[in-house]
Amino acid sequence: MKSILSSPFRVYLVIAILAALGLWAGTTLPISLFPNSAQPWVNVSASYGSLSAVEFRRLYGERLESELLAIRGRYADVEKVKADYSAEDFSARVDFTWESDPEASL
Repeated sequence: MKSILSSPFRVYLVIAILAALGLWAGTTLPISLFPNSAQPWVNVSASYGSLSAVEFRRLYGERLESELLAIRGRYADVEKVKADYSAEDFSARVDFTWESDPEASL
């Protein structure tokens, strides 16, 4: 051990070998073993038809938002809902908890 630490070149060589092995191991790791790196979310949109944005919100929007927020399932739970009432349509971004399954969220 003392002979390895006595030469800086050997220390750098050992570090480079370990780094190369780490990179190789990272590329051969199956994708299913990587953690979920993005919080699941779904975009919901609907056209107003002949209604205005104010009418749609009063008749359907508030109920739709509360029902989206109330989604609870075995594999997916809603964390928050951000609704937007533009001139043409309703759209809402539904954010699920980090533990939610992306497929079940969809």
